[in-house]
Formats: sequence, C-alpha cells, structure tokens
Amino acid sequence: IQLNVKVGDQVRRGQVLGLIEADETREELLTKQQELAEYIQENQAITTIERERSRVKLESIRSQKAAIPAQIQANEQQIESNRQEQTAIAQQRITYQQRLAQIDEIDELISARYKAYDQLVAEGVVAPLDTSRIQAEDVLQKNLNEKTQLSAQLEDLTAKNIQLSAQNENLSAQNQN
Repeated sequence: IQLNVKVGDQVRRGQVLGLIEADETREELLTKQQELAEYIQENQAITTIERERSRVKLESIRSQKAAIPAQIQANEQQIESNRQEQTAIAQQRITYQQRLAQIDEIDELISARYKAYDQLVAEGVVAPLDTSRIQAEDVLQKNLNEKTQLSAQLEDLTAKNIQLSAQNENLSAQNQN
C-alpha cells in the first residue's frame, strides 16, 4: 500500500490519496477484460450469422413471392385444360350411352326375331339351326361384349371426371392462398 498524503495534508477533490496494489485484483480484471473481448467477438459473429440468415430468408421469400403470379397462371391454365377435358368426357359419355341404347334396340329386335323363329321351328315351318340364327347369336354376343366394354369405359370416364374435379378444387385452393 502506498499513501500519497500524510495526516493533516490538504487534499482536493479527485486527488489520488494512495494506491493499493492487489495482484489478484489486477489479474482478475485482466481475465474479465479478456472474457469481455471474447464475448464481444462472439456476439459480433452471431450478429453477422443472424444477418446473413435474415438476408437469405428474405431473398427466399422474395423469390417465392415473385413466383406466385406465374404459379397462379399455370394453375388457371391447368384448370381450364381440365374443364375442356371434362367437357370432352361428357361428350364421350353421351356417345357411349347412345351406343348402349342402340345395342339395346338391336338386342330387342334380335330377341323378338328369336321368339318368332322359335315359334316357326315349333310349328315345323322352318328347320332348326338355320345359319341366320347362328349369325344373330353371334351379333348378340358381340353386342354383349361391346356393352361390357362401353360400361367399363363409362366407369373410367366417371373416375377421370372425379379426378379432374378434385384437381381443379386443389388448384383453386392454391390460388386462393
């Protein structure tokens, strides 16, 4: 300890009266100053990283925002394309249903002829197993096959129409968001 004044000396405000040398205190001060410098450097590094993250995130958001109009336009084009396809499906369904009705009419006509033929055979007017009957049976079988195929195609069209409707709903929902 070093005293710079003696008893009875006059002192002024702010004057150093003495020095206390404390090596431990000085070492602790130096240690704390080093820690503070390290914390400041870490804080600066963290701030730099956070700024970079924010910049990248902002850039990404701007990019996404810029892409939204193009995505909406693409969705609207897809919706229109789907609607056109649904119109074509509706027309195809009508065509298939008309063909099924024609086949039903042909089948009814052939069945009526069978009845008449069977009656003629029963009366002995014509001989059984006429080639026209075999041909008619062949036509009935072909009609049955075509009806089965048309029914399957109608189911496929219905499924496709449902799928397109769902896709349009999803695209419209995306455009709303």
